[in-house]
Amino acid sequence: MEKFLPKPAAIYYVFSEQGKMRQLKGKPKENAKEKKERKKEFAENRDKAFSIALPVLAACFVLLVMLVYSATRPKTIPMDQEM
Repeated sequence: MEKFLPKPAAIYYVFSEQGKMRQLKGKPKENAKEKKERKKEFAENRDKAFSIALPVLAACFVLLVMLVYSATRPKTIPMDQEM
């Protein structure tokens, strides 16, 4: 006889008569509360990505523009030379 015991992480194990554990195949269904929490976490992560990634990308872009400008600007001509 096998016993089904739920675990907090929503993983179900089957105990055989020998006392060995094996994990059942397939994912257990998530309830409404877990689904709501998952969607809330996803929205928070999306907001964090925009608040962190955009400033980093902007800083990289500004650094690249500064490097290109400094590498391609015309060199100054000394004023003591006559043309």
